[in-house]
Amino acid sequence: MTSLQKIALTHVCLLIALLPMLAQSPKPAMSAPIPAPILAAKKIFIANAGTEQPWDEGADFSGGADRAYSEFYAAMKAWGRYELADSPAGADLLFEIHFTCPAAVADASRVQDSLVGRLYDPQFRLVIRDTKTSALLWTFFLSARSGPYCAAIATKTST
Repeated sequence: MTSLQKIALTHVCLLIALLPMLAQSPKPAMSAPIPAPILAAKKIFIANAGTEQPWDEGADFSGGADRAYSEFYAAMKAWGRYELADSPAGADLLFEIHFTCPAAVADASRVQDSLVGRLYDPQFRLVIRDTKTSALLWTFFLSARSGPYCAAIATKTST
């Protein structure tokens, strides 16, 4: 797993872990509630919503097209907050994990973001849906171009 993927998956798990605490924290008067199904869920199904990264011999991330899904699944299993269901029908929530690494607009001032001489914008997206209604409950979007992720994408790494 690349250091970028480790950091992003850790942040996604941390954000999910903080949802119940955020629901119990004092809130400003205009704060919106966290959807009750997220707080009450016991079982989740993790769906692989795909990957958009060329997985040829010169790919910038190792592990193949299912790597983000596999690593996220393993991290959620190790965390133990939710029981992992083997089908959406047996789950309270559906977590859709998606990794993409689109080419970014060339910008000479962003040389630190280059991977193997090309500019990318690596992104993880996690969508949480209610399995009974398919209603969208929450979306997490983590871009590697901001904050602590910038240094992690500067070099090609592998597991």
